[in-house]
Amino acid sequence: MYKSFRVKNFRCFKDLQINDLGRVNLIAGKNNTGKTALMEAMYLLAGNRDSRTLLRRELTYRRFPREIELDSRSSATLSTIFNDFKTDSQIEMSASVTKPQGQSTDTASPAKLTISSIQDFGNVSDKLLIELIDRRYGDLYGDAEVLKLDSLSSDHHLYILLWKGRLEFSRFRPKNDFKATFLLARYPVSKSDTTDRFSKLQGVKEIQTLIEGLQIIEPRLEDLRVRTDDRDSSIDADIGLTRLVSMNDLGDGMNRMVDLILAMHEVPRGMIFIDEIENGLHHTFHKAVWKVINEISKKRTIQVFATTHSYEMIQAAHEAFKNDAPYEFRYHRLDRKSDDDIEAVTYNKYGMDAVAAFDFEYEVRG
Repeated sequence: MYKSFRVKNFRCFKDLQINDLGRVNLIAGKNNTGKTALMEAMYLLAGNRDSRTLLRRELTYRRFPREIELDSRSSATLSTIFNDFKTDSQIEMSASVTKPQGQSTDTASPAKLTISSIQDFGNVSDKLLIELIDRRYGDLYGDAEVLKLDSLSSDHHLYILLWKGRLEFSRFRPKNDFKATFLLARYPVSKSDTTDRFSKLQGVKEIQTLIEGLQIIEPRLEDLRVRTDDRDSSIDADIGLTRLVSMNDLGDGMNRMVDLILAMHEVPRGMIFIDEIENGLHHTFHKAVWKVINEISKKRTIQVFATTHSYEMIQAAHEAFKNDAPYEFRYHRLDRKSDDDIEAVTYNKYGMDAVAAFDFEYEVRG
């Protein structure tokens, strides 16, 4: 788990430091203060070097094959991940971490990832990159963009190559330092991924955990089952009617909770990143949702990071955690001080008590 985190020259961040991270963390702030970008940086450092994180503005969110064909009109460029598009500056992500082995430990160790843009191909000596270029494209130096990723936990480089709408990784893929998953705000988890996760949960006889979590939104829910036909598979719900009902017919809130609970069960002793956690959830359910997150994350030793635009969600989180000992919730507010200066203000229990006494709405919209 991250205890502190620093990111430099990534997207909107010139240099941002966050200390005192908790088991459950909620990130808020006005638009364009880097809430999602912060989670993306954390996700990358955890070892998840996927193209959805690096090129989110230009690519469709879906499960990618090894090679990705972009639309020929795409303006995709790897320079978008660099602060102010300055590819001559190295991106750095670092953290103080604890890695639980069966049980959590207070022993902290460093983690670091650097991302560099290769500007001069004539000086490239790495055989892996040369092979990647020669094998696929031959002489492409005038058209290619290449990133080199170096992790403190590995002696190997990872190269990412973008050339005329085609994105490739070098053959070596680093082992993830942490299990981690990212729930996107605008693109739901695919049906196949959802049913696969459901089947895994069913295999370990923990479907009741999912049912109980969903009952906070739909109290009539009695059971869940996977329905498979020749073309597709989906999850159906028994809500006491004369026939089962498709989850798709029960609303965005139910489907958001399904994705959330299933994803958490997939990353024991890992991390989950949830963008705009309030999406699809009525504010009257927020406190109950946090209680579900608290219970599962505690049981499975998961560190949670989420973003929100909702002051009701911040208030509900504090209400759900305020009687816990120890208090493992942290609220982080991102503020833009100038065009190139964003800072994080972190609140522990005492700070949250003060915010509760003042005005939660001001924290998000003031």
